[in-house]
Amino acid sequence: MTTKNTKDTMYAGNRRVLGFTIKDEAGAVLDLTGYTAEFKLAKLIGAKPGDALLTYTTAPNIVFNADRATGLLDVVLTQGATSAFLGPHYYELELIDASSNRNVVAVGEIEIKANI
Repeated sequence: MTTKNTKDTMYAGNRRVLGFTIKDEAGAVLDLTGYTAEFKLAKLIGAKPGDALLTYTTAPNIVFNADRATGLLDVVLTQGATSAFLGPHYYELELIDASSNRNVVAVGEIEIKANI
């Protein structure tokens, strides 16, 4: 599976939907039937394994398209979550297949800025 790397900025207390199209190594859209997902957010600087500030694994925060063959997956960052974490953050999105094999399919940075 390919890994998408993004950089984004948002404001604390805002709801944000991160949309992903998951593709295989050949660049073809991956059918997500039978997969689950896990999204983790951690401080960008100094984070180590196990330092996630939040972890999403199910709806309403992990939303697969009704037609999983499209490869579409959304991660919904809630207003409460974004108001709690200011500064630069790192995220990681993993897909887990029916055999519990885990693959990182997206990583990125999100700068959460304070509202005035």
